Amino acid sequence: MERSVVVAVLAGGDAVPQFVPEYVRRADLVVAADSGLDLGERIGLEVGLVVGDLDSVSAEALARARASRVRVEQHRSDKDETDLELAFDAVWREVGAGAGAGAVAIAVLGGAGGRLDHLLANVAVLTSARHAAASVVGYLGTDRVDVVRSTRVIAGAPGLSVSVLAWHGDALGVTTSGLRWPLHDAVLESGSALGTSNEFVGREATVSVASGVVTATVAGMTGSIEDGEVVR
Repeated sequence: MERSVVVAVLAGGDAVPQFVPEYVRRADLVVAADSGLDLGERIGLEVGLVVGDLDSVSAEALARARASRVRVEQHRSDKDETDLELAFDAVWREVGAGAGAGAVAIAVLGGAGGRLDHLLANVAVLTSARHAAASVVGYLGTDRVDVVRSTRVIAGAPGLSVSVLAWHGDALGVTTSGLRWPLHDAVLESGSALGTSNEFVGREATVSVASGVVTATVAGMTGSIEDGEVVR
């Protein structure tokens, strides 16, 4: 079986400590959404494509990218999509919109610092049905957000907090193992906080959903939880 194409998408936002998993440093493609280019420079990732209206990226980082012949795709400021959505659109253009399920793994880094509405919009993009064919995970600062549409094993540590929440409608048949308060074929209603602040009992847990989409958000990622480092 061929391995998944790994794509790193760098989101904009204020500079905050950022967890960077080691596998992302070997990504097949790195796409920066506007000031995600600055994040790429800060954490040492070589960006291959910059997209957005370029209203927040630093002039210095943008000049260096252009000098290095990095592709820059500038959009109008009165667009209907956020820069992160444009970055996802670019990913599908690059890897092929017809890629089969599981053939693309998208890791989003950044987007945790700054405005709350931007953070909420970023999570909404991660969980969008438009990207259901990909395996999507967000590293938002030092928190990790796994998007689960079937079954996913997530890394953690004993006592570490994890919240399982439904998005875009109720999630049916939600089952978890490896957590202090397990769920068994449960219904997680959209807008309910039932799955908030659970805890790992070991170093990994399994989250499954029969129908719908949930996020499993792990708070406080460190290199001891998953290979990688926190860049400050």
